[in-house]
Amino acid sequence: MAGRIDKEVYQRRRTDLGRLYERLEADIAELEQKLKAAETVKGDSLSQALDVMKKYSRADELTQAMVQELIEKVIVTDPEHVEIVWKFKDEVRKFIEI
Repeated sequence: MAGRIDKEVYQRRRTDLGRLYERLEADIAELEQKLKAAETVKGDSLSQALDVMKKYSRADELTQAMVQELIEKVIVTDPEHVEIVWKFKDEVRKFIEI
């Protein structure tokens, strides 16, 4: 009534907040671990993309091996419209933005 809570209510709230804090700390640790794993995968993908590009950087013509390593698919809608979907486009785009 005077802006105070009794000891039992205080202890219950403190216990509840302690559990919430522990759960949030565990969630943060889990998310940090997932982020680190995702950054490692991202770094590996970029490294792989750069290795493949370096491998073929001095090529004068397109070979079957190059097609298999660099191109995901080719979409031909008509003789004048051909779309090439590259395997590493996202990794390269992110690298260029750095």
